[in-house]
Amino acid sequence: MKKDILIINPKSNVAISTLWSKKDFILEKFPEDLKKKIGIIGTTYTSYGINYIFETLAENPQIDTLILYGCDLSTSGETLFKVFGEKKTDLPTIILDKNKVSEIVKSIKLIDLRKEAREGKVERLFEEVERNYREDCQKKR
Repeated sequence: MKKDILIINPKSNVAISTLWSKKDFILEKFPEDLKKKIGIIGTTYTSYGINYIFETLAENPQIDTLILYGCDLSTSGETLFKVFGEKKTDLPTIILDKNKVSEIVKSIKLIDLRKEAREGKVERLFEEVERNYREDCQKKR
């Protein structure tokens, strides 16, 4: 299985997981100037798919903000929330090195907009991208 991601601005510090929602569908709602503030956008279909998120974050140390926005049909969003929000890195779905995952979790701010996605409040997503965006983030993991 391959990662379902799109790198938009490799200098941006913001990543978006659209969970089961099509990333292209969400991306087309963005105004062009705001779209350029997204570093990476991608889907996360399953709880095991969170390993792809950790791999992607490890490969992109400039990312320090992860936004969840989309339909959570298979609990991948809930699993991400447990890992980032509750710092539970010992879940059986995490197959990567737990120390590396813990390091990533400590350096990432998670913004959970799953409820806003259910309610169709895409403007909240726009607000969070704008609020958290920094280009040329020099942070290294």
